[in-house]
Amino acid sequence: MAKNYPQNDRLQNDYEDLSNVRPTGANPPEDTNVAPSYGLAVARPDNIWRVTRLPADAFENYRFFEEAVRNIRAEGVNFGILNRACEYFIIVRPGPNGTKLFVSDLDAALDDDFVIDALEDRGYETEIDENWEGSWGIGDFNILEDLGLPESVLSVIVDDDESWADDQIMEIAETLGFDEELDRAVGL
Repeated sequence: MAKNYPQNDRLQNDYEDLSNVRPTGANPPEDTNVAPSYGLAVARPDNIWRVTRLPADAFENYRFFEEAVRNIRAEGVNFGILNRACEYFIIVRPGPNGTKLFVSDLDAALDDDFVIDALEDRGYETEIDENWEGSWGIGDFNILEDLGLPESVLSVIVDDDESWADDQIMEIAETLGFDEELDRAVGL
């Protein structure tokens, strides 16, 4: 029996509480269509982390996701994280010189048109040799380095094949110090 996760019904409210979303951890359901997905805006105005849900249309395509993050008006740090059915996650970080992008698992992401356009727009190769087995991150590995998540640590987090996207997001949150806010937002 398929579980009815709130994202299946699409939110009407831009910043609805996520306390009823239950990510699956390392054991997502067999049917990844019902595995939890969520989009979050992470901001740190006045050195206080705030995690809020992005509008439902942020799941529709990458441009909506990027625009939703860009529209969060907060002084200081501002970035977005999108968990796509526990298969992979995307981080975007708008800045004055454009938006930085990181995708946790290129192999999983290439089955999703959501991210292909974003990668190709930035000049990343999206063709994978059909004999390749494994996964790897792609994009700006130092996207959160100035906040305390060096490239080397992000690489270790996403290279863990035993860990699902929601676990990896929590590890990033723990490293940066917004794990409690993330926990409240998604009910991990």
